[in-house]
Amino acid sequence: MINTIQQQFEHMVELYPDKVALVRDTDKMNYSDLNAQANQLAQYLICQGVKPGHIVAMLIDPSFSMIITLLAILKAGAVYLPLDQKSPKLRLQKMLMDSAVELVIVQDMTTKLLPSGNHKIISLCRASCEISAMPDKNINLSMSSDDLAYINYTSGSTGEPKGVQISHKSVLRLLFDANYARFDETRVFLQLSTISFDAATFEVWGGLLHGGKCCIYAPNFLSLATLKSTIRDNGVTTVFLTTALFNTIIDEDIEVVSSIDQLLTGGEAHSVNHMRKAVDGLANTEVICVYGPTESTTFATFYPVSCVSQQCTSIPIGRAISNTQAYVLNNDNQLVDIGEIGELCLAGPGLSLGYLNKPEHNDKSFITGLEFLDKRERIYRTGDLVKCQLDGNLIYIGRKDDQVKIRGFRVTIGEIESALLLHTDVNSAVVIVDSNSSSESQLLAFVVSSSSDLTKKKLKMHLKEYLPSYMIPEKIHFVKSMPLTLNGKVDRVRLSLSV
Repeated sequence: MINTIQQQFEHMVELYPDKVALVRDTDKMNYSDLNAQANQLAQYLICQGVKPGHIVAMLIDPSFSMIITLLAILKAGAVYLPLDQKSPKLRLQKMLMDSAVELVIVQDMTTKLLPSGNHKIISLCRASCEISAMPDKNINLSMSSDDLAYINYTSGSTGEPKGVQISHKSVLRLLFDANYARFDETRVFLQLSTISFDAATFEVWGGLLHGGKCCIYAPNFLSLATLKSTIRDNGVTTVFLTTALFNTIIDEDIEVVSSIDQLLTGGEAHSVNHMRKAVDGLANTEVICVYGPTESTTFATFYPVSCVSQQCTSIPIGRAISNTQAYVLNNDNQLVDIGEIGELCLAGPGLSLGYLNKPEHNDKSFITGLEFLDKRERIYRTGDLVKCQLDGNLIYIGRKDDQVKIRGFRVTIGEIESALLLHTDVNSAVVIVDSNSSSESQLLAFVVSSSSDLTKKKLKMHLKEYLPSYMIPEKIHFVKSMPLTLNGKVDRVRLSLSV
């Protein structure tokens, strides 16, 4: 019985030993060689004291070595903690201290990026001779599907990183018996996300656990021209894009993704205008909106977009993916009626085992004992407000913690952003609350426009068609582009500091 990621990968090695598993630029590696090198590194890690259940951090550029290291840590029975070289040292330090990591694997020169600590550092380059001398056979440890596979750190509302613990079972649930995307030995997945972003789980293992191919995007910066050639030259079939990157590609060069047959996009609310352009301009590409917090292992809901009518005012986040349950609850943990707004709560084997060393957060976010659940079943409170349509599709409204009081009225920020995005000349929009300008909080809108003719007055007139007066931002700032976080989402903190 296959219980773990590495067991499923080793099964693919048996079926497709000579098939290309990895490609980066002109370099290729087949399943057999990838497995052998991962086994050698796993044996080396065990000799360094790594035991089942240990957390091993890694700070490695996108490369074959990165994938080899992921596999090796799992083969050693350990848990991988991916770090991003672009993360501030203070954040890296907090992650390493919180997880009590004793070992960090680096490629070579990246050691200078690490904060000081009690952890041991292994350089793959410096240890290459010792590693290559290790046995290259499978280790075959006895492991359970409930064992941890990796930890992703995500920032909560406090800004403190929280370690989300993901089991092997949760990853396998994402990639098998799936109803939201296609997985088989013919698929070529683009590995574009930073490895510390949970979308990488889909990108890396989506191909490698089915006998398909993982195509690694090599450059340190994103170039649409290079991205287009990478996709076309390697026959990439499946791509995930953050909402911000999706909008940029649709605006600047839709041909970047015209050769693929499966495009998934998510991370933030989608613009109706961009989605309409995408569906109209990508005749041979299936466009799928996906939604999911890290705590539910990458994706939780999906919505295939076949057309976007002129009357459409929002793009749904859709229905739950396979092996996932979605509930919409009120503040009393009761199911709401169709059309009513409530908090989206998720259940199923995709749920995280909880936050590492954060029992107080676990008690608030992971709930048991609800009357409509089985006795031991948990739900995860996403903090996202949604409503369910008559057709069963969920509509994203906004964040529960983005509900603010303006002039005595309760306002959901996401609703204002959705109304802004309905304007044909608005490419992206973000609304924040300015509590410093006066004794009363004010709404501020930041807008990227495709037209120099769009004025603040015109935009406010547009908003009056959709929103009551108290929801119309007092100030509108036009910006050339939105600042982004490392994970490709809009950096609201930087926007608020720019006022």
